[in-house]
Amino acid sequence: MSYALSIGRASKLRGAVTMAAANYHFTQPTNMHTPLAYFGTTGMSDTTCPWVNSDPAKEGGKYCVLQHAEDNGCTIPGDITTATVGSKQYLCYDFEGCDAGYPVKVCTFDGNHTPSVVDDGSNGGDDGMLTFVPPLAWEFISQF
Repeated sequence: MSYALSIGRASKLRGAVTMAAANYHFTQPTNMHTPLAYFGTTGMSDTTCPWVNSDPAKEGGKYCVLQHAEDNGCTIPGDITTATVGSKQYLCYDFEGCDAGYPVKVCTFDGNHTPSVVDDGSNGGDDGMLTFVPPLAWEFISQF
């Protein structure tokens, strides 16, 4: 839902933070190519909203973040290094060269649809509030 709002109502928002973004099965407006500060997260074992759902169709969390990076004038890398399944860690990438005031960030993590506790070797179930996401999301969104 957050991703759908970020592309369909970008002119009404300053920024968006999404968890497990998907860019398929939409019935709402399509991208108007309006810049919007964007931070997305995706679990590398997510089968509901995967990092890549379909390469030829450019579906999945990867393509959600790449759409915002393109809209925000960011440099698009040849590849985005992602977290490794089984690592119990997360890995973030901040796009470079974005238009002033319109950063784009993505964090991938070892896990499914909702992040579990990572980077300390433990797994607290599907309680996303105990993970890396809330402090990084607050750091990102409080810039504005």
